[in-house]
Parts: sequence; C-alpha cells; structure tokens
Amino acid sequence: MRMNDFFSIQLKDIIIALTLLSRLSIPHNIITSFDRQALATWAFPIIGVIVSSITIIVATLAMTLGLLPGLTAGLVLATQIIITGALHEDGLADTADGFWGGHSVKQRLEIMSDSTLGTYGILVLIITIGLRWLSLTIILQYSIWSIMAIAVISRAVLPALMAWLPAAKATGLSATIGAPPSMSAILALLLGSAISAVILGITLIPILLTLTLTVICIALIAQNKINGQTGDVLGATQQMSETICLILLASML
Repeated sequence: MRMNDFFSIQLKDIIIALTLLSRLSIPHNIITSFDRQALATWAFPIIGVIVSSITIIVATLAMTLGLLPGLTAGLVLATQIIITGALHEDGLADTADGFWGGHSVKQRLEIMSDSTLGTYGILVLIITIGLRWLSLTIILQYSIWSIMAIAVISRAVLPALMAWLPAAKATGLSATIGAPPSMSAILALLLGSAISAVILGITLIPILLTLTLTVICIALIAQNKINGQTGDVLGATQQMSETICLILLASML
C-alpha cells in the first residue's frame, strides 16, 4: 500500500464498512462504487461502535424500566442480530457445517455455500448464543460500556485475517472485497485497541492476548480445512472472538 493511499481515508469508508457488516438501511445514491472495499476495512471497528451504541441504548432503557439482567441481555442479543441481519451468526453456522461436515476442500466449500443449516451449525449457534447471553447477564450488572469494547475489538481483527489468509474461492464476499492493504489492517487493529482501551483500561490486556490466540487458531484451522478464508470464516471469527472475549470479561468481573 502506497503512503498516499494510507492518507486517503474517506468518510464514505465508514458507509461502505457499514454496508458490508450490517443491514442498516443506507441510501444507495450515497455509494457510487465499491472500489474502496478493501481500503475501507480500516473502519470495521467503527461499525462495532455504531452497532454497540444502539444496543447500549436498548439495554439502558430496559434496565431503567426495571428489567432483570437476563432479560436485558436477551434484548441486547436480539438488537445485535437485527442490526447485522445475523450475518456473523450465519457465517459461524456455515463454517461449522462446512469444516466438520465435509471431507475435502471442495466439499467443505460447497457445504458452506449451501443455505441449508446442518447439525454442526445448529449446535454451534445454540452454544455460542447461550454463552454470550449468560456472559452479558453478568457484564450488564457491572459495566454496560464493555459491550462496545468487545463489539469493536471483535471486528478490528477481521482485516488482519483477510490480509493474512488468501480467499479460498474466486467468488463470494471475501473474494469480491479482496485482500486489505497492510496499513488498513494495522489501522483497524490500532483503532479497535484504542477504543477498547479507553473503556476497559488494563483489563484489555488479557482480552487482547486471548483474542490473538483465538484468531490464530481459527486462521490455522481455516488454512487446513479450505486453504484460506471466506466471508463465512470472517463471520465465524467475529462470533468466536466476541463469545470468548465476553466469557473472559464476565469471569474477571
């Protein structure tokens, strides 16, 4: 990536990233082209801020009305799923089905492209949503803003994974976007870490270490299973990162 590209950060990068990672309605005439999709990945952490800001508003209203933490946590999850259109959950389910339901790279990719949900996908969704729900029930009683920190950092790692592993197939979201320039991936990590550090302080250190190990493990598994990454793998990475970080944070409170 050329130095002048690094300094060509534009406001529409946030809009492009929002379009990629959510189902929020964006006027089509705002985006004339998606030629900056790879460059715009630096803004992934900002999408975490936007998504979590809405969920924090919902959680605050729920707790103000006297709802129990468990019910509030359920509303937080529901809000996240509505905003993102369950993009990340869908990626996690498809990845689980493909990685452990296929016996070859070709078969795994075919399963991941199939809209039918299998046993592995169903089970992993039940387990991860349950763990996120329980963790949020604890976290909401201590620090509601921690939701933002985890939402941000779990998205900040995605450009690095995209830059690290090649696209496993010629079609799909990941292949269409392309590999982010190294500076976009670095900026995403720095921006995500900075935002999360303001919220979590020194607590961020063990979370970052755990997150790093999580992403490395997912990358190694993806390379072994399909020789790269896809949009589904990116969704699975976000979900596993968020789940594990929420569990760790809840255990430290």
